[in-house]
Amino acid sequence: FLRCARCGAVLTGSASKGKMGTRYFYYHCREGCPERFQASKANLSFENLLGKISAKQEALDLYYDVLKDAFKDSDQERLKKVASVKEEINKNTERINKAMQMMLDGQLESNDYKSIKTRYEQTNASLNRELAAIETVDGNFFKYLKGGMAFLKNVDGYYQNANLETKRKIVSSIFTENLIYENFELRTQKVNEVVSLILQENSELHGKKRGIASKKLIQSHMVARRGIEPLLPE
Repeated sequence: FLRCARCGAVLTGSASKGKMGTRYFYYHCREGCPERFQASKANLSFENLLGKISAKQEALDLYYDVLKDAFKDSDQERLKKVASVKEEINKNTERINKAMQMMLDGQLESNDYKSIKTRYEQTNASLNRELAAIETVDGNFFKYLKGGMAFLKNVDGYYQNANLETKRKIVSSIFTENLIYENFELRTQKVNEVVSLILQENSELHGKKRGIASKKLIQSHMVARRGIEPLLPE
């Protein structure tokens, strides 16, 4: 996650022993580049950076309402689609049953019935796959939404208490580019677009709260325009 401020290469880490046998950990660049600094200082700087990434409750409440409304709209469309697919499956099943009855009554040849049965069974198999995919979206959305909002209120706290695997996920999910440690500070030019969106100044958010559709509000700011520091709330 760290890139060299001198040459741009990805940094690595290693330890060296002091005179008393104590191990000291460093981040350093590849051979030939003098970039090298204490890991403890960079790690502390990173935690301080995370401490700045916290959204005000007002902003979180606004985006919770926006996303909730957007999900409700899309969920209504999803439920309509589910009903439509189920109706089509039932119609195809009825067509198969009708064709079978016609065959039994001598009104349809056996080969024609088999052809009809095969065609509609294949169609229903495709529709059932589509139905399964649509039905995977459920009420868990709100659980994840609340969890995500809680995370954004206390990013550094979550990070400090997480295990190594979760820490890596936190870093990679927030920072879409490598960080650079320079002048005793970590900096980055780009963060996750959703994080950038939520951390915009509240004054800008208020101007967009009324009279704009939820989806347009979300889509209109999906590209982060600046580095992380200007995007943080005051």
